[in-house]
Amino acid sequence: MSGYFTVLSVRERRHFWDSRPSRFLVSALVINSVIVYAISTHGIPGLTPIAPFEYLFVLAYSFAACLLLNDLVKVPLARRLKLLPS
Repeated sequence: MSGYFTVLSVRERRHFWDSRPSRFLVSALVINSVIVYAISTHGIPGLTPIAPFEYLFVLAYSFAACLLLNDLVKVPLARRLKLLPS
């Protein structure tokens, strides 16, 4: 899950919410999330399923760590390195 949010974070030099991702990117992330959810909660041979709330916990943790926390570091660092206007 963290990879999804990292893609949303690094595509924008400013805060991730300053621009919308393309419809194609959003569609790809949603489809991939549905597939990962199904595999994670139903399992496949060699992979024990997890409870839906555990999946949601991983999703929320990844969101907080990869979007919110990374943005707190990314934007000031981009300004310091003069990648963004002051």
